[in-house]
Amino acid sequence: MAEIVFMFMFFGVAIGTLVWFGRVRRLYSALEQRHEGKYASMGRPSLFMRNNLETNIALIRFLLRKEYLALGDSEIAEQGASMRAHFIIQNIFLVAMFASFFVATTSNAS
Repeated sequence: MAEIVFMFMFFGVAIGTLVWFGRVRRLYSALEQRHEGKYASMGRPSLFMRNNLETNIALIRFLLRKEYLALGDSEIAEQGASMRAHFIIQNIFLVAMFASFFVATTSNAS
């Protein structure tokens, strides 16, 4: 049973990650076009080319500190709020996936 839960969690996390990449690309594009200063302060990130620890931390900080609200852009505020929720839920699923893997491997060892 734990293996089945793990598989569902794995595919959920995988699909959530693919969706996340699309959302990040859309957010970066909107920031670059409409809020150049904020985009520059985040290190001019992109999904792949300028993707490093510094720009990833800047994105997480932008979402968790709700910095998108200070931009006065309702579209980015909605996008930021939903991405913040996505980030939190995705990480909860990731922890749950690892926990179910641990349960599956320890229950099989018994």
